[in-house]
Amino acid sequence: MKLPPEILGKIFTESNISKNDLLQLQITCKHWSPIAEKALYTSINLEGADSDNISCFAALKRAKLLIRSLVLPNNHSRIWIQTINFGQIFDSPQSEYTSQDPHFNIALLAHLCPNIRNVFANAVTKDFYKLLTQLHCDGYLQHLQNICWPELTDSLDHNLWISYHTMLKEFKYSIKEILLLDPSSNGLPNSIALAKKHLITTDTLRNFAKLESIHVLEFARMKLHQLEKYIRQYASQLRHVKIDMKDETGIRHEGSVNMITAQPQQQVIQLEIMFNEPITKDDMLYMMQHFPSLQELCFAVNGPLDDLSDSIDIATIYQFLEYLFTIPYVDFDEIHLSIDNIPQLIHFVTRSIQVKTVRFSALDPKGEDQGLISLQCRTKNPKAINKSEQTKTDSCQFEITLISHEPQMLLSHVLNVIKTGDVEKLIIGPQYIQESTLSLQITQDMIDVILNNYQVLKSLIFTLVEFPENTPAVSAPGQKKHLETLALQECVINSSYLVELSRRIEHVDELRYLDSNVDQYYLDSENAKISVHMPHTTFSSVRFMFPAIRPYLIQITTPNACIRIKTSRKQGMIPISSEEYTQIEIENDTYQVDMICNAVNTITTNYGSFKV
Repeated sequence: MKLPPEILGKIFTESNISKNDLLQLQITCKHWSPIAEKALYTSINLEGADSDNISCFAALKRAKLLIRSLVLPNNHSRIWIQTINFGQIFDSPQSEYTSQDPHFNIALLAHLCPNIRNVFANAVTKDFYKLLTQLHCDGYLQHLQNICWPELTDSLDHNLWISYHTMLKEFKYSIKEILLLDPSSNGLPNSIALAKKHLITTDTLRNFAKLESIHVLEFARMKLHQLEKYIRQYASQLRHVKIDMKDETGIRHEGSVNMITAQPQQQVIQLEIMFNEPITKDDMLYMMQHFPSLQELCFAVNGPLDDLSDSIDIATIYQFLEYLFTIPYVDFDEIHLSIDNIPQLIHFVTRSIQVKTVRFSALDPKGEDQGLISLQCRTKNPKAINKSEQTKTDSCQFEITLISHEPQMLLSHVLNVIKTGDVEKLIIGPQYIQESTLSLQITQDMIDVILNNYQVLKSLIFTLVEFPENTPAVSAPGQKKHLETLALQECVINSSYLVELSRRIEHVDELRYLDSNVDQYYLDSENAKISVHMPHTTFSSVRFMFPAIRPYLIQITTPNACIRIKTSRKQGMIPISSEEYTQIEIENDTYQVDMICNAVNTITTNYGSFKV
């Protein structure tokens, strides 16, 4: 039985089908050859594996070979080519835009391939855009829809942007995606100010009949509702709006949302916003009113996390979160709110949607205490009719940051609030350590809540956490945990406490132990050892993440064996005898790691891996 060409086409475009597979199918199977040929030639990528100058010349060579194959007799594959990625080919001094090199000539590719729709490159010049403009004037590239943007740097080249916008005007009847500088912004950098009269304006955007996506660099306005001009007059096919705030002058245009005149933009399904300051209540109201049909919403603040902001009333935040829960994909950062509202809001979120990852961290406040929440969520079945199915997620991370001197009490409350939920990954500590980051002190009661109540917990990650100094009183432990990941990163924890923690954790797939201050630790204490004593726990792998400054001596003791390892830059990780270990230990020229566990399969360091 022969599969229909449509089914074969879908099979051949699967991500696990490589170019080599398609080439083999084209050569060996007569029935599949045309379908494999179409899948093979639809998208051409001339980019090398790396980004250095070698890849430029490799891409140039691949381009020459491509053109040679396209001009062969009876080769009709050129009609399938829709996308060409030139990579960094234009960085090479040998690449030219004229006919000096007949084997690499963009005009020739445009002539050979009548159905090109997308042209990309990692770095372009004004001459590249001028050539595309001229080719279109000559009757080529009539179907071109997407063209790579100028590189976004701190200093914008006005000649490059003039060429880019001139080219866009030439392709106004076919182009679907553009990058826009707002020429009316008083905050434009001096390097681009000379080009203002040549840039596309919001009024001329209506001439782009097939425009589906715009990316706006905005240099003045700071509030989302003041950006309505970018979307209110677009054609109905506009789907994606991205606004990137580049406020370098601090200019602000104050205003408020007039909800009576708000016009919902039903056609916009993707919205990306990059602000320079926290979101406001007006921004939330504007989003809810104007974008009721979003499938994807990304929002980030390009500024310090602890920037003070007027807290938004909790009723508006609840309303806005309910709005976010209706969007299939959400990546939303930094909603500022009163610290007193954190507990009930966390309860609301964990009851409204399936939260699988929770992160809790703290920052040193510059002024009054406040809280930040962030939500990254992908809904499992966004079209589900059943309410319980709508709340299920493929992934959902809820992050709480306290800007407070005393976050411990609230941390304890939060851990109790979410203990009956669907949390699979619990992270206590920051993603990035900055100057204002506070360490968190965790109590034995908090540990008991986590280990006794988080039934589906798979990953437990501690970063910059201070554990109790006193060993907990021996008591009958609850059900022993099996974890995929246990991480102790930049933590303060003594070996006796680790022993008792080990009684509660039976198996860990991966233990990550990080201490970037190990060098100072050794300077302050002669013959010091890093002790990781978890005698009741079995590990599939252990990764010691220490700086590779000096070699390590690692001793692993299990009930059945004692393995001693020395690290070496040249040899990696090598086993040594007890006598060799003692001799090197006496020389006191290595870091020492003493690990006790029930069993372990693999030890990994910056020097490599060792199979125990």
